[in-house]
Amino acid sequence: MTTAVILTALIPISLLLVVGLILVSGAMSVARRRLMERAIIFVLFPAAALLWAARGMQAFAEQDWTWVVGSIAMVAVTGASSVSLWRKSARPDGTRT
Repeated sequence: MTTAVILTALIPISLLLVVGLILVSGAMSVARRRLMERAIIFVLFPAAALLWAARGMQAFAEQDWTWVVGSIAMVAVTGASSVSLWRKSARPDGTRT
């Protein structure tokens, strides 16, 4: 139940953040855009990792080993992606290299 609520809340929030970032990206300074990107990385990626971890724990309780392995893989991919995006440098115009 809690997983469904989290997933249901995460999808529209993440879509609104992405659409909002696209809509206001032209009028934003590079520093403000970078700050918003980091805020999105800081909020959404851990939330997604926690969601996959919760699903993995639930699958572990049910001894569904395929979902356990898949959940561990998704947590690892989410963590690696967030670290990669956080550390990736940006050009002076704000675009990623």
